[in-house]
Amino acid sequence: MASRIRRTPARTPCGTSPSTWSGTLPPGVKRSLYTAGVGYEWLPWALAHLVDVEPYEVTQVLTAPRRLPLAASSGGVPFIAISGRTRAGRPLIVAVRKLGDFDQQIIGAVR
Repeated sequence: MASRIRRTPARTPCGTSPSTWSGTLPPGVKRSLYTAGVGYEWLPWALAHLVDVEPYEVTQVLTAPRRLPLAASSGGVPFIAISGRTRAGRPLIVAVRKLGDFDQQIIGAVR
């Protein structure tokens, strides 16, 4: 029997829940792309260099019920490569790195 995974609520950079947090986001973080319920933020360079991938598709993969996270590193920087599909069925690989206990930064995405 499969066990259920309990998700913890998302946290903002200052550690409060997104619905109660009224502070400012760190430089380079766009509020409109900070997904509700998930503690992900964009590396500005990664957002500017998306090719044939939309930001909402990245969010769909990160919040998909079925995804495959794999530990990786490049240039000495550890990250997690998350493979999944958008709601439309497009396969994507999203790279994220851990920022804190509850937050991760999106550092890239490819089709």
